[in-house]
Amino acid sequence: MHNLFRIRTVRIVGTITVLTFALGLGHSASTHRSTESVSPGGQVSQHGADATGQSSTSDGATGTSRRTTTSRAATVGGASTTSAPAHARHRSGTASHHATNPPATNPPSSQPTSPIGAPVGPPIGAQGGGASCARPNASVTVAGAQTSQFNPDTSPGERIVARGAIWTQVDPWPVSFTGASGLCLDGGRIIGTYPINTPWTTFHHTGALDFTNANFTSNNIYITNYGDGIRARAGANNWTIRAAHLAYLHDDCLENDRLGNGVVTDSLFDGCYVGLSARPSAGDTTSEGRHNTMRVDHSLIRLQPMMSVYKGPAPGTGGFFKWDDTGRAPKLALYDNIFRADQLPNHGSLGLPPGYQVSCGNNIIVWLGHGAYPNPLPSCFRVTTDRGVWDRAVAAWHSRHAN
Repeated sequence: MHNLFRIRTVRIVGTITVLTFALGLGHSASTHRSTESVSPGGQVSQHGADATGQSSTSDGATGTSRRTTTSRAATVGGASTTSAPAHARHRSGTASHHATNPPATNPPSSQPTSPIGAPVGPPIGAQGGGASCARPNASVTVAGAQTSQFNPDTSPGERIVARGAIWTQVDPWPVSFTGASGLCLDGGRIIGTYPINTPWTTFHHTGALDFTNANFTSNNIYITNYGDGIRARAGANNWTIRAAHLAYLHDDCLENDRLGNGVVTDSLFDGCYVGLSARPSAGDTTSEGRHNTMRVDHSLIRLQPMMSVYKGPAPGTGGFFKWDDTGRAPKLALYDNIFRADQLPNHGSLGLPPGYQVSCGNNIIVWLGHGAYPNPLPSCFRVTTDRGVWDRAVAAWHSRHAN
């Protein structure tokens, strides 16, 4: 664990500003964007954006206009970084297999427009409801109501088209992938029917989609009423979750407890007990992710108070980020997101993980709890108490993914 985040006051070189840190990030109520870097020696260098570093951006969620720079790096602990902006095989259910020639990749002609705000970081793949797997080596179609766990053999680069498939309470782990690299799952609906009084200990041993594959991609999946929504297991690295709709999940919406590189983009996590997890189990002493990065961009994440809680009163939640407390989890990159919390968490916090490097820009937190927002945040976050910001962003997301 780094010692830097224990420093409580640091001097801004060349200015008279003093920032205070206390196991977290400094808070600024201003929407001005700056670039900060914290040196191992504890000094903060702050660079205000001038006319060439600012741009006038429109917030699609609120309809307001404000000025931002293209990126911001906030660091807590350690040295800082600043981000610039096949053959046939058995399938359960109804499936058909088609060998295909790799189609040409048609990159978007321009950077996609976000319903949240003007993009700050570089675009990550295609966005919108039409996103699908690029250059598949082979294609497998899965359709209809599935009656058992889906755990197929896979070939490298394979595309599994599951937009017509639905798994309804078929298994505690209904869709599970292992083996070949470059797998892409396109679509699929995974629905749990667990009663509202199901204990948290039961949910803790369920997960809708899990995978061990390197370079795994999931596009356009819908998941509801399980413990974990998506689990990146041992071996999963450089994964991408795109256009996912997750709801009413009683543990982690996304678990990355083996600490790999990963991207969540253009997704709606509308009901999480805990938002994102990167904390290995007590028995896992070998997973290492401090050189990796987990990026979340153009996404919406809401904590939903659940009747089944890990501890504390019900209904309750955990925090947005459940990160390893020994410093070995991935760094964070957060751009163009909206987070929502309705109450204080039973455990964890509503702040960013202490001791970790976080690059960020153009994020909003919708706070519907009592009093002031409970945790300090960097200036790349803006806190609002207007629920309409969330509601409009969710409506826009659904509109773009109507197909």
